[in-house]
Amino acid sequence: MKKSILFFSLGIVCLNTAASDDCHEPVGDWQSVKTLEQLLIDTKWQVRRIKVDDGCYEVEGADPQGNQVEAKFAPATLTLKKFEVKFSDVKKDGPAYYGQLKDIAYFKR
Repeated sequence: MKKSILFFSLGIVCLNTAASDDCHEPVGDWQSVKTLEQLLIDTKWQVRRIKVDDGCYEVEGADPQGNQVEAKFAPATLTLKKFEVKFSDVKKDGPAYYGQLKDIAYFKR
């Protein structure tokens, strides 16, 4: 019985550490949604929605090239935690696209 409780406890710890794209920052340290929205607008994103998911700001919108994007940001630092892009043009090159993104302000934080 004690072994099964130990393994169960270890399993919970492993599951918690596996969720690396979650954010665990104190709410008092969060920057405003408006600050994140303005940062994205300044980089020519079209923001459709910003919501809180797993403690992170989750953004849905489009990049300057019109590709659909979904990104998660740490709310206190506004650093990027997760990024997904659905290319509107089949001929887009993913690595070249990333090369363009790394110059945007929130990648430099």
